[in-house]
Amino acid sequence: MARAWSEQLKADRRQPAAWAFIARAVDAYVSASVEITGRDIAITPLSMPLSYILDTSAAELACTLGRAAASFPIEEACYQL
Repeated sequence: MARAWSEQLKADRRQPAAWAFIARAVDAYVSASVEITGRDIAITPLSMPLSYILDTSAAELACTLGRAAASFPIEEACYQL
């Protein structure tokens, strides 16, 4: 699904869009993991600002994937994300 979405973007916008997508998915993963385990997860903040704004459907897809990854052990979740 994410690959199909990215292939619809212009080539020069694909990398910034992918960064924004992954950032959203990781945020959703962290939130869901905290809900599941009751423990905080320390992550390093992004070192550069995101220059791409996800549309609603892409943002929801990223959140869905992030929440789904929270059901895996952290090593598997990182690989899947």
